[in-house]
Amino acid sequence: MYLGVLQHAQITIPMDGCGQYMDNIFIERLWRSLKYEAVYLHEVTDGFKAKRVIGDGVNFFNTERPHSAFEGRTPAENYDFVHHIHRLHNNKKKR
Repeated sequence: MYLGVLQHAQITIPMDGCGQYMDNIFIERLWRSLKYEAVYLHEVTDGFKAKRVIGDGVNFFNTERPHSAFEGRTPAENYDFVHHIHRLHNNKKKR
């Protein structure tokens, strides 16, 4: 089922394993951060609590936790920053 959804969206999955660690490094870092900064800090007793803890962790990760890759901005701030730069660039091209 999962592969069918990806194939329907015309997303190909490399099956040779070459470079696979680089494909996964960002999501692995995200899960590591979520585990150590959210999940392991709470007693997760059921799926409802897991959903809340992970959701709160993702929200914190995106809106409050600064990232060195974004020069100390949060992902949400970086998203806004990048789109602001693109708008400025596009407005200059229209002139």
